[in-house]
Amino acid sequence: MINMKGFSLIELIIVLSILAVLSCIIIPNSLSLGNNILLEIEAQKIAQDIRLAQQLAVINNYTYIFEINCNKKLYIIRKNNAFQLPDKKAEISPGIYYIKSNFDKYGDYYRIYFNSNSIPAQTGTIKLYDRYGRKKVISVAVASGRVIVR
Repeated sequence: MINMKGFSLIELIIVLSILAVLSCIIIPNSLSLGNNILLEIEAQKIAQDIRLAQQLAVINNYTYIFEINCNKKLYIIRKNNAFQLPDKKAEISPGIYYIKSNFDKYGDYYRIYFNSNSIPAQTGTIKLYDRYGRKKVISVAVASGRVIVR
């Protein structure tokens, strides 16, 4: 009698179909998780740069502006002097689908001013959305200047 070792064609087809079903479940969730991480990273980066504008205002004893252009997906930190180059200019990741802000609008930019005691002139939020509709909100409190990401 011959001892047959190995797998039959039916066994291989069953295993491959199980793997296909599992990959259909796992891969979309993995892609979604990556976008959620990107959203969190961008929100934290913008919040840190808002805090940087506050610190520069205190250190240099001068009013600083944080400006964000929602259409071009970039932001600028600069002194309240139109003739000086920005202290920082950064682009927002292309993975961010939509940006919305309620800071004061000046041209294409939404602005928040920080005076030399780091208190902002007004309160406001920046909302970042990914392509799945998830959002992160960056809030600036008017009385304390506290920057919160939620």
